[in-house]
Amino acid sequence: MRRNDKPSNGNGNGIGNSQPVKSNGLHTSAKRSNWRQQQVRDQLGHTQVGLVSRPATPPFRLPMSAQPRIAPLKLRFVVVGGSLGGLAVAFALARAGHNVHVIEQRESLVKDACGIRIPPNLARILDRWGLGRDFKENAIQCKQLTFRKLRTGEVLGGLEYKEEVMKVLEADFWLMHYADLLTELYGLAISAGAVVQFGTAVMAIDPCAPTVTLSTGEVLDPDLVIGADGYRSLCQQVIEHDVVEDGGDPGERVDSGTVVYSMNADVSDVTRQSDPELYDIIRRPVWTAYAGQYVSVLTSPSRDYKEFSIQIFKPDVPDTEDTWDKIVPVEKIKTEGFPRALLDLIKRSKTAVETKFVKRRITDWVHPDNKMVLLGESAHPQIPSSTHSGSLAIEDAAVFGAIFSRLRSHDQIRGFLAGYEELRMDRCWEIQESESANSASVMLPDGPEQEERDRSMREAAKLGSGGWDEATFRHLWENIRILFAYDPEEDAEEWWQRWGLLREHAESARATLDLSGMHMDFGATFRTPTEGMVRYVSHYDEENKEGEDDSMHVSESTSPFALSQKLSTMSIEPEQHHRYRD
Repeated sequence: MRRNDKPSNGNGNGIGNSQPVKSNGLHTSAKRSNWRQQQVRDQLGHTQVGLVSRPATPPFRLPMSAQPRIAPLKLRFVVVGGSLGGLAVAFALARAGHNVHVIEQRESLVKDACGIRIPPNLARILDRWGLGRDFKENAIQCKQLTFRKLRTGEVLGGLEYKEEVMKVLEADFWLMHYADLLTELYGLAISAGAVVQFGTAVMAIDPCAPTVTLSTGEVLDPDLVIGADGYRSLCQQVIEHDVVEDGGDPGERVDSGTVVYSMNADVSDVTRQSDPELYDIIRRPVWTAYAGQYVSVLTSPSRDYKEFSIQIFKPDVPDTEDTWDKIVPVEKIKTEGFPRALLDLIKRSKTAVETKFVKRRITDWVHPDNKMVLLGESAHPQIPSSTHSGSLAIEDAAVFGAIFSRLRSHDQIRGFLAGYEELRMDRCWEIQESESANSASVMLPDGPEQEERDRSMREAAKLGSGGWDEATFRHLWENIRILFAYDPEEDAEEWWQRWGLLREHAESARATLDLSGMHMDFGATFRTPTEGMVRYVSHYDEENKEGEDDSMHVSESTSPFALSQKLSTMSIEPEQHHRYRD
């Protein structure tokens, strides 16, 4: 997003929303639902005020067995960071024919990690990429989210992942070990032709050339640099520095006041005879949220129930950092009031990763010179160990790969980067807000709000439907439609159909568009619109020279996708109504 295009957040700190946030942490916007989101909405029978109406033309649907597209123009990419996002984008670009070199400072793939949740939106990507059978052999199909009281272990309620909804989603919810998913993605990237260089740090980046200087002394000179280097991203710091030098605003950091302890317990020796209570907890195909006073705990099994992951969310303590590198003994964690089974699991873990969550909204993902771009948590840091922290990075990679599989000219790079940024930025921020709201709801202090939450969950559980129709859980099912039914590759393909092709034709025709009364001269290269006002007049009365109009201001900084979004809100379909004049 170009600096002059930033949405106003109303408070100037780069963190707030420009639109009101609903109770579910998601705000509605003028976006088209994809075909799967529409079907889930119909399946659930939900009709909420403010939701986008069904478009006149059906959204784009990408077959699950779609073959990779080879880019006509192949670029050289350097990816900084070899975790989930870095390896995923390496695969997505390499299979499109691009040359990809991944730089990872660790000596090898991460092995000592915790479990990760694979929601349907991520499972569908892995299926389409050919990993379906492999990752499912190493995963546990999750049937339900269970809510428990932390102090007593009492089951308050649950949210069943209903078979009829999962069928429409074309994917299930899975529980997996992080290291196993990382290994699968590494295999994909290598098989597609990407090079992954371990044990090498990036010492300096010149984003204008661009060049990447390594700890080995080698200097790489790719066409594009992708920063997938996580929370303390060097690439993000370089972009922010240059944005500020160019008159932009620095990003704001807001301490969430929350620290997360992530750990993994070996439970392979637990039997029904040795510990019936613990066995019953660790052998269920569910992930569990324990609700306590200013504290919550998430748990899930992995590796054929032989390991068990625990993430503890607590008020911040001194000397914590927003890094995944700090290992602490579990004895450091205050666990007063935890049930016996959880205490036993924590003791089995021995050590934990201590991570502070710092809330940041990064509004510049692309360097001003359009030769470096951010991806994954370097672009949108999520709550540590949250449901979508891994899936969002892989979604980024899927969108980026799909867009750049269309590359045929260097002149397209700027527009492609802008399209990627704008397709992804709002969704990632909305999910961070949603996850933050959900986290807060299970950390309520004792009092009327907490009592009402517990009462509502118990009442919903009595219905035997997992809260299917209860108002308390209605926003969670709406999240299923918005979050789980989303398909990044379909989103990228629809962007191409709605705007990319229009741009392609206009570039070749050096055109003036005449869109049902709208006139814009885009110039010879069609890189950016000229300064001025886009005006659309509907219901035009020729005799009286009047009609209803809508308009937007466009300038050198207005990206093609932003303009396309405006056209769609004017009820104009560019691919259906454009005419060209030589």
